[in-house]
Amino acid sequence: LEARGYSNRSISQALEEVTNTLGTSSQPDPCSKPRTFPLIVKYNPTLPNLSRIVKKHLPILDLHPHTRQLFSNKVFVSFRKENSLKDILTSSRFRSQPQNQTPTEEDDPGDPEDPDVPGAPDPEEDTQDEEEEEEEDLSNLGCISCGRCKLCKTFLRPATSVTSYNTTASFPIRSTLTCATPYHIYIIRDTVCGLDYIGHTEDIKARWANHKSHIKRYVKSCELATHMQSHTLDRSSLALFDRDLSCQLELIFIEQVFIDPTWDHTRILSKLENRESFWQCNLKFLFV
Repeated sequence: LEARGYSNRSISQALEEVTNTLGTSSQPDPCSKPRTFPLIVKYNPTLPNLSRIVKKHLPILDLHPHTRQLFSNKVFVSFRKENSLKDILTSSRFRSQPQNQTPTEEDDPGDPEDPDVPGAPDPEEDTQDEEEEEEEDLSNLGCISCGRCKLCKTFLRPATSVTSYNTTASFPIRSTLTCATPYHIYIIRDTVCGLDYIGHTEDIKARWANHKSHIKRYVKSCELATHMQSHTLDRSSLALFDRDLSCQLELIFIEQVFIDPTWDHTRILSKLENRESFWQCNLKFLFV
């Protein structure tokens, strides 16, 4: 400072002011502040009032000496933002190669699509894998037997397509259908007379039990039960009846109808009847 032209008196006066300022200023000690504990949760508009809940149950921490000492000060609720679609799809990090750095042959793995590069995927293998996956997907479609219940063991005929007795037109079954699948469109085939009965149900096991009961007791509840009165069936016992009936009727599931959980029973029934009519028209339904 002397070399820059300041007098000794000015220098001494400035140093004295700085010393007095530092000596009298009181900086708060971070360790002396009371510690607070945030309860951090992801924000959701459906959450209840968490602050009120924390205040209500905070005295429970005073019941034990350790928690009383740890949480002697304030506990508050803090929210953090939920990840948005932008946060999920993008990244804030920007990766770029320095301009003065050029990749060498050792650093450059080459074009991964080039079949001459070692380790590059073989297009023929990819095509073969895709075809195998499609075959696996198609193998899971169709009417499938569970192999456990009496319905599947005795009356169900597994199939991947259904063919009309009358037009010989074939229709693929485009979903996986089992006895546990709800909202069925099903077909019952009279293998003796070559006739089809198409129906709909919410529970196929209960519906099949009704069909069997009405056929056995000569109840004309539907076209199938009425038609089966002309068939010869041993109704003396359930075992003999099932044996004869399984030789004349077979059951195939052909579609699962999409039902919205919010629909009422009337709308569900209307949807099932529409799909039943669709299949009756395509398979040229002949039961009258």
